[in-house]
Amino acid sequence: MPAESSRSAGQIDRQGPVTGYRITLPDQWAQVPLRQGTEEAIRRILDDAYARVPADAPPDKIGPYKRELERHFREAVAQAVKSKALDLYLPVRPLGEFSIGASILVSESLLALAVRRGSPRDELAEVLVEWFDALMANFRWRRG
Repeated sequence: MPAESSRSAGQIDRQGPVTGYRITLPDQWAQVPLRQGTEEAIRRILDDAYARVPADAPPDKIGPYKRELERHFREAVAQAVKSKALDLYLPVRPLGEFSIGASILVSESLLALAVRRGSPRDELAEVLVEWFDALMANFRWRRG
């Protein structure tokens, strides 16, 4: 049995630095690595988003939509890169009828969940707290 699975949740191995992590994401989320492979991830996510534009959308609306989407997305990634983070995780497809305004930014010093909407006590925030708790149950640090 690997050492990782034999440790209880409350024990912390302080013998070495953390050398990695594992996170399980819903299908609607994507990873943007911020130190290597960033541009490839951006292109893949944008191409996927563009492929979902309805075929019957008015051509004069598609160009501005794509440019604005790319501008906002690249600004978010640039801000994450500027913070010297490792990875950015964000929802790239709606969950049913809803788009989730959240992201996870992984850095060497902390993991931050940013919720960009409403009161900290609204229903969305409560759902995201429950989701985050479930997600973190699948989050495992790996030592080298």
